[in-house]
Amino acid sequence: MAGNKITGLPDSLPSSGSDAISWLHAVGLVRGAETESAGKVSKRGGVMTGDLTLSIDDDEMRVLGCSDLSPNKYFCLLLGDELNRSYFILRVPVVLQTTHGFLIKVREEDVCQIGTDDHPPEIVMFRNIRMNSNRIINLPSPNSPTRLRLRAM
Repeated sequence: MAGNKITGLPDSLPSSGSDAISWLHAVGLVRGAETESAGKVSKRGGVMTGDLTLSIDDDEMRVLGCSDLSPNKYFCLLLGDELNRSYFILRVPVVLQTTHGFLIKVREEDVCQIGTDDHPPEIVMFRNIRMNSNRIINLPSPNSPTRLRLRAM
C-alpha cells in the first residue's frame, strides 16, 4: 500500500470472513481473548482458585484420575498440603497419608479414627464392631510388651 491507510472501517464485527476491521477493534478482540484465557488453567498444569464442581448430566459415571500409570510413577491427590494426600503406585495398595489421622463419620457422628496424635498412633472405634461370625486373630499375649489397648470413648 506504499504507506497509505484505509480509513472508515467499521467498529463492529465484520459481516463475512473476508471483511476488514479497524485496528482498535482488532486490539480489543486480542485483549478480550487474553483476559478470557487468563482465568483458565492450562492442560499442562497450573493453579486454579475457586471451587471445581463436576456435573453428571445424563451420564452414569464421572471419572477423575489417572489411567496410564507406568512403573516408578504414581498418582497423588493432595488434601490440603503435601503431607495430607491419597496416592496410588502400581501393584501396591492405595495409600492415605495424613499428619493427624483419618476420621470416619456417618451422619455427623464419629465412627472410627485411624491414626491419632499418640505415639505410636492408634485406631479408635467409637461404635460397636460387628464381626459377622469372624474373629480377631494374631492378638499378643496380655503379658507381652506389645499388648492390645482398647479405649472406651
